[in-house]
Amino acid sequence: MTEETLAKAYDFTSTEERLYKFWEENGYFKPTNDPRSSQFDPKRKPFVISIPPPNVTGELHTGHAMFVSMEDLMIRYHRMKGIPTL
Repeated sequence: MTEETLAKAYDFTSTEERLYKFWEENGYFKPTNDPRSSQFDPKRKPFVISIPPPNVTGELHTGHAMFVSMEDLMIRYHRMKGIPTL
């Protein structure tokens, strides 16, 4: 078994640049339910979540992050299953 030594500090800049480039090259930021897209199929029902703008009715708490994370998770899950998402 080989042993690798981890860097003392995580180099997020190079990692994020590499991943972002990969996502752009593979069209991960392009919705597949756009009628102008070559992947558009009017027979397929899209999965859509309407996300309201944030409101300032109090202090931020972990509940805010939880709901944004859950919405993001549901959209990504449906997209991974091949369902058009927006």
